[in-house]
Amino acid sequence: MQLQATDKELLETAEHLEIGRIDELEAQLFLRWEIGEQGVKVEGTLRASLEQLCVVTLEPLEVVIYACLFLHFSESAGQDCGDWK
Repeated sequence: MQLQATDKELLETAEHLEIGRIDELEAQLFLRWEIGEQGVKVEGTLRASLEQLCVVTLEPLEVVIYACLFLHFSESAGQDCGDWK
């Protein structure tokens, strides 16, 4: 499954994260149902291209982020997450 943020989503996400702008935000994901564990495992990659301010000079910096994702969703997975929602 490939997901790509719309222009509106890019703008709203940048505002929410309080960064200059996000030019691209996309993910390539593979979902797999785990019968024995009664959940869904998600693996894939996330790529983002954005501008943020340097914390020292306050100059704008162009940044490209690549991240590998490994997630597991199940009814029991959220029981130990505390107050995080």
